Amino acid sequence: MEKNGAAAELAAEVADALAKRDDQRAAQLIIHFNDIEGPERWAALEFSEATARFLALSAEVRFVRQVENAIGDDGDFEPAVELFLENLPGSPALAPTVPARGHTWNPLARMDFPIRQAIQVAVAGGLAILAGRALSPERYYWAVIAAFIMSAGTATRVEAALKGLNRVVGTLAGLVAAVALAEWTAGHAFLVLGVIVLSMFFGFYLFRLSYAYFIFFLTIMLGQLYSVLHEFSSGLLLLRLEETAIGAACGLVAALFIVPLSAHDAIRTVRDGFMEDLTAFLDAAADIPSHPERANELEHMVRQLENRYRQLVQVADPVTPPLAWGFSRPQVRHRLSMYAALIGYVRMVAVGLRGSSADTLPVGWSAACRALAAQARGAVAGLPSPFSPDLLTLDHPRGERVNPLTRSLTQIQSLLKDFVVSKLL
Repeated sequence: MEKNGAAAELAAEVADALAKRDDQRAAQLIIHFNDIEGPERWAALEFSEATARFLALSAEVRFVRQVENAIGDDGDFEPAVELFLENLPGSPALAPTVPARGHTWNPLARMDFPIRQAIQVAVAGGLAILAGRALSPERYYWAVIAAFIMSAGTATRVEAALKGLNRVVGTLAGLVAAVALAEWTAGHAFLVLGVIVLSMFFGFYLFRLSYAYFIFFLTIMLGQLYSVLHEFSSGLLLLRLEETAIGAACGLVAALFIVPLSAHDAIRTVRDGFMEDLTAFLDAAADIPSHPERANELEHMVRQLENRYRQLVQVADPVTPPLAWGFSRPQVRHRLSMYAALIGYVRMVAVGLRGSSADTLPVGWSAACRALAAQARGAVAGLPSPFSPDLLTLDHPRGERVNPLTRSLTQIQSLLKDFVVSKLL
């Protein structure tokens, strides 16, 4: 097969076999890629390697399904991610592991996180009652609600500030829309009902996109309800805006001065945990030549790293543009993508080590993995760790296939070097 285009024709036949789920025929066809010479050889070997990996994963999926069908649902399920109140953990679930600011002078900072948050909510609610009653003895509960919701579901100062700001902005925009819609729907019961239903739908639908959208449509819905009750007035909605701003200010004061918890401290805590899990993975990968039966344990370590990354995205979300409106460094999003790429290469290492032995691994595998583990430890402290590329057989004759494990380790090395230069996150 020396004719140009032979690799493309063979690849088309392999793709056709895969589309028809004829894995046996595809496995027979990819053997012929080894006979291809010339400029197509490199691409042919890469395609052959990817197809072989796909066939192996497909066979493994079929085997797992067969085992699951044979076992049934009698086995206990143990999630890879530790749940928080039967849900995926958010930033409040990580807060107990983050030290609060003012630990030396503030006795509240030395208490457990649930107690600290309860005190913070109580202080914010008390301030909202005092300030809200001074403005309106009848409607002060709007300020109390704003202060309570601002403190609930948030852990850091930035999260609380952004939630309060979203509530105020949503209320302000909703006030303008509610006044315009109230004049349009006045005296039309079906129009009022339609606006209320649509506001409920869009409010809950867009809630995950932004909390401000939920408050915007909630304010519109309240305006329609007040018009039905013949209590609607622009002054009433303006009072709601003022009480909401008071409640948000009280919640912010409590978050800043009662038990301040820094978003950067939370990011640093999760980031260090990510690097510790990466170090454990690399140390375990280094032991595979002498303990090949432990290759399956790497899959669980990869899932732990994926969970750490998800936590990192959550705690970094308030300081990630555009949510932070440019007040944070724009490199944060790029660095998060670097963490995602790192997990991708780690996953490739775990897949490549399945069924491997000391004879099939690259030269210097254990030494390279341990050197990378040391580099991961140094990355947390911002200290570069020496790593010699010649620990792996990186130079190959032109046209010969590069071991995918070697490629993955070199990419991990490159990313870790970038983490040291950019001081992680």
